[in-house]
Amino acid sequence: MKFLVAVLLISALAAIASAQTPVTSCLYLTCVAPGATCLGNTTQADTYLCQPGYYCNGEYDNTLDFPTCVKYVDIGGLCDTKTYRCREDLTCYTPAGGVPTCQKLAYAALGEECESTLQCASNSMECSLEGKCVLKTQNNAQVACNSPGDCAYGTWCNTTMGNGQKNLCQVWKANGVECTDNYECDYASLCAPEVGSTPTKYVCQPQLSKTEGQVCGENPSTLDFGLTSGIPAFDCDISANLQCRAGVCTAIPAQASCNATNTCTDPNSQCFCGSVNNDAAAKCVSRYNMNAACKSNIQNYLTCLKTNACGVVDGSVTKSSCAVEKCSKYICENPCPATFGLTCGDNQYNALCIATNGASLFAPSMAIVLIFAIVAMLF
Repeated sequence: MKFLVAVLLISALAAIASAQTPVTSCLYLTCVAPGATCLGNTTQADTYLCQPGYYCNGEYDNTLDFPTCVKYVDIGGLCDTKTYRCREDLTCYTPAGGVPTCQKLAYAALGEECESTLQCASNSMECSLEGKCVLKTQNNAQVACNSPGDCAYGTWCNTTMGNGQKNLCQVWKANGVECTDNYECDYASLCAPEVGSTPTKYVCQPQLSKTEGQVCGENPSTLDFGLTSGIPAFDCDISANLQCRAGVCTAIPAQASCNATNTCTDPNSQCFCGSVNNDAAAKCVSRYNMNAACKSNIQNYLTCLKTNACGVVDGSVTKSSCAVEKCSKYICENPCPATFGLTCGDNQYNALCIATNGASLFAPSMAIVLIFAIVAMLF
């Protein structure tokens, strides 16, 4: 299976860069076993990364002399911010009078199933007696929507009604209709500059449709190739190796070599050493595969979201969201992120794709219950 190797590798590299400065300008990746030393080496351009399901505790505790790879805590397990960190799709939650455990929170869109209001994705929602996320009521009236997540599938929140009217959920706009935000458009579309309009007008239009030289509005550094940050929005045709630069879909130029003064110009590329501490062989390597397979996977994912009427979840999707429950194939077998030729365990870097074990909602694992029982008996 192909997972989001690039996403987690780059986030780890960012943490390393902020903590240490290797003597060379490029990076060389090495996978290490659980319990082994991790993070960057201060004398070589050698970056040690943990295997799937583990994290480097030095990323969260800079007082450690020898940071090591520690296992993420699964659902229901005891957690904190340093020693016992939750798996990336979970939240460390402490109920009143209870103990902090890892839980799946804020994943259910409007109308989706829930056991607790904490599982609903928006603060404007609550879990009804029927076990569905619904908008809260005030003075026996349903509250107005405040964000896209407050509206049902196929609609968006209009926060500019004016004339004293409250915000209303309205049906998606058709392609060609003027817009101001991607949420106003169908999932398979986005709000982008219309080709040939003067002055430039933003309208809903199909994703991944712009050709070289056409006007565009996307930010290449924020494109969601990993499909884990809500609804992705691509303007330029990535299968043609196009990227939006200075408002125009442009072919990404090849850049073979890189060093301290010749950095990678593509925001989605990284400078990698040919071998440990070898600047001479350093090359710019794209974090993503800009090809037809990547484009097709994104389009199939968007179609899947529509077919299953998955509601919008503001921010990142979680393991129990409709997007993951119904369309995990396109997230977990995603051909877009590059692996940099790195083999590390079974390559299950994407937490959304690792099997979940442990207790259900807000129930601590039996081991934790026993630990607290023993402590209570001692004191």
